[in-house]
Amino acid sequence: MMVRPWLRGLGFLGLVAAVLVVLTQGRVSRGVTLEGIPVGGLKREKVEALVLELAEERKVLPQNAHLDLETGEIIPDKPGLEVDVEATLRQVMLARPGEKINLVTREVEAQITPGNLADKKDIARGNLRLVGGGKTEIVDDRLERVHNIQLATQLVNGMVLAPGEEFSFNGIVGIPTEARGFQKAPVIDDSGEFSQSVGGGICQVSSTLYQAASAAGLEIVERHGHSQPVDYTPPGTDATVVPGEKDLRFCNSRERPLVILGSASTREVQFVLLEQVE
Repeated sequence: MMVRPWLRGLGFLGLVAAVLVVLTQGRVSRGVTLEGIPVGGLKREKVEALVLELAEERKVLPQNAHLDLETGEIIPDKPGLEVDVEATLRQVMLARPGEKINLVTREVEAQITPGNLADKKDIARGNLRLVGGGKTEIVDDRLERVHNIQLATQLVNGMVLAPGEEFSFNGIVGIPTEARGFQKAPVIDDSGEFSQSVGGGICQVSSTLYQAASAAGLEIVERHGHSQPVDYTPPGTDATVVPGEKDLRFCNSRERPLVILGSASTREVQFVLLEQVE
């Protein structure tokens, strides 16, 4: 990238100082665009707010590898994508007049890859026994809500937990965004009021899974109840989740690997935990 004309001729220390001023206090050159959005003349804090907003919109969470328990096949992981906010901000602040800047992105690796599952593949074909389960009725069967429930259940289905391994609902399901296929549906906020939010309904999935984990006697590391009773499960058996704030986490405190099987129809959500039998 070419430097601004007025930066030429400065000594090294002067150049460093001038660049720091541009990055921290200056304005964007005239006619500069970021992803087609005019940003010329904006100060750093305005540009940073825009970059953060775009970063959230463009973020793609990685998908973990998992087992297809019907075939025993390992479904490969898919890397995610995130925006390098600082690098993008630097490019915008140092851009020449009229320059077109794109977001700087980087790949995010999945936490669970086929290599992690290679030694667990035999579980899919081995003898399994039921150690815990949970089932909840879908009372609010609006299409958007049911869609979210089925999508979240699909993301969890087929996971394998080794002895001592911790499960994180938010870590597996990730942030529910429209870009990832989630839709707006009713949620209960901290004040106990209902509102529309992308991913509404996934708490029924986490609640059903919590029941299964509790029935299996697993160590519950983190669990939060809703701010008011929900209609699909008795008080004390629910588990609300809010990415970045509230999670459902439990540990496989048993001596053998566990397989998590989940299914969701338009009427009910069900999870079972199966343990490998020697």
